[in-house]
Amino acid sequence: MIRFAIVIVVVSGWMMAALGQTPEQPQVTDRVLVFAKTMDVRRDSIPAGIKAIKRIGDEQGFVVDATDDAGTFTPQGLAQYAAVVFLNTTGDVLNDEQQAAFESYIRGGHGFVGIHSAADTERDWAWYDELVGVRFTEGSSVHKATIEVRNAGHPSTRFVPAQWQQDDEWRDLEARPPGGVASTVTVLTVFRAQRADGSTGPDRPFSWCQQFDGGRSWCISGGHTVESFAQGPFLQHLLGGIQWAAGMQPIHRARAQTQPAAARSLGTLTYSGPSRWQGMIHVAGDNATYENGTFTAQVAGIPQGITFSGNRRGVQFRNLTFSGVGDGLSLENDQSAEEIVLDSCQFIDCRSPDTTSNDPLLGHRGYGMFVSKGKNWTIRNCTFKTKAKDPANAEQRDWSTQYAMRLGALHGLKVSDSRFENWAGKSCVWLMFVHDALFERVEFSGGPLRIGARPNEMPGVALGDCRNITFRDCQFTFGDFYNWPASILVFPGTENVRFENCRFTTVEGCGWWIDIDGRNTRKIGWSKCTWNGRPIEGYVGVRTDMTEDQMRESEIGPAIVAPTD
Repeated sequence: MIRFAIVIVVVSGWMMAALGQTPEQPQVTDRVLVFAKTMDVRRDSIPAGIKAIKRIGDEQGFVVDATDDAGTFTPQGLAQYAAVVFLNTTGDVLNDEQQAAFESYIRGGHGFVGIHSAADTERDWAWYDELVGVRFTEGSSVHKATIEVRNAGHPSTRFVPAQWQQDDEWRDLEARPPGGVASTVTVLTVFRAQRADGSTGPDRPFSWCQQFDGGRSWCISGGHTVESFAQGPFLQHLLGGIQWAAGMQPIHRARAQTQPAAARSLGTLTYSGPSRWQGMIHVAGDNATYENGTFTAQVAGIPQGITFSGNRRGVQFRNLTFSGVGDGLSLENDQSAEEIVLDSCQFIDCRSPDTTSNDPLLGHRGYGMFVSKGKNWTIRNCTFKTKAKDPANAEQRDWSTQYAMRLGALHGLKVSDSRFENWAGKSCVWLMFVHDALFERVEFSGGPLRIGARPNEMPGVALGDCRNITFRDCQFTFGDFYNWPASILVFPGTENVRFENCRFTTVEGCGWWIDIDGRNTRKIGWSKCTWNGRPIEGYVGVRTDMTEDQMRESEIGPAIVAPTD
């Protein structure tokens, strides 16, 4: 099992607003061919698909040509295009010479995008089988299904919702390739469709990609209906796939939202009053920006840094520094926040002054950031740090700072160029029930990074509901804390975590780079990583209760990670 009616002109306006663009004529930088030849069934959605792709091309600065003429498939005819899109093609659409020209085109470093029945085209062409990577059986009736992101780090998924619903034709996997999905394929999103009896079917690939034969292949099973090409998330995802396949620079496609209020420049504030739960910044409205402030507490742990009133959306924090407060940012168990941005902020020495205190505001607290629930957070150029202690001297650790960051059910997180350091507490960062997170160029140091949660650590949330997390170009420097002698702790039920080009350094007493609890844990992979300066090969530095055969069966171990840039 893989675990992993609005008219087009209205969608065009939505896309332009979401991209922050005006209707001015963009500069053309690339060219894409949409190929829509059919030899048997011809779907009504083809004209809508061509129109939608041409419109997003106009808005994004690339030219789109469309044709049913396979005569274009010559070395000269294809040379002008950065990528070719097969839009609901059916049957054998290319002859032998045209197939040879297309194979040469892909080997030359170009891109392929397959939409819907492109995965059902050219059944007798073995090379095309491998290019597509996933084959489907005949389709079912059109009905609603849930699409969920499985790889949030890919350029085509970075700016789509973590989950959305769509009416389309949903297909089951065919036996070829074995298991239905080629081993080289990365599944990006999955769909979960309703069956006729009301039950929910298993997860099936909705979109996937691979580096293949010198080029790039990106495919999506949706696009059967006209309405598909009028859905914002589908078009956002398709645009990202075309850009990735064509080697274009992806453009941020944030959701349209109410324009933020004017930024508040906050200045300097020093607080020395009694215990106070409400933060030095208390957010009581949506779409607000807080910037340029320095906040210091004269008594460590008093008061909180940032707190929220109820559920909030669209709040930005820029160039803020908090020192000596209790929690740097606190979002409690009955609250949720969406579309939150932390940019160039510092949370220094966020800690409880007395872990034995009976004061409920201060006892056993002290987090750089504590978030219970949320969606689509961005953290960039930020620092979460406990004041320096000697990392080799365990007697100096007082546990008054538990975590630099603790996240509950946060779905959709992008962290870049940031630092998390905690030598005075239990762990550096704890990702409890996090879905769809990407960490790029991030430094972690101090106590171990915890991924997942043990039973009963958060009521009402399923055990092990932590998945789809990618660490890319990150640095981990950890010591032996709290009898956890490893850099990374993976708890039961965690799924689909990848470490790409990461560096692990451990001080004396820290005997492994990763500790994996094998209960219902799947798809933990690493590629091009080092541990104490040496390449991690095979299962060196892995502590687990599983045998190597059990780990391979659960897809845990070294993995070839396809480039996503």
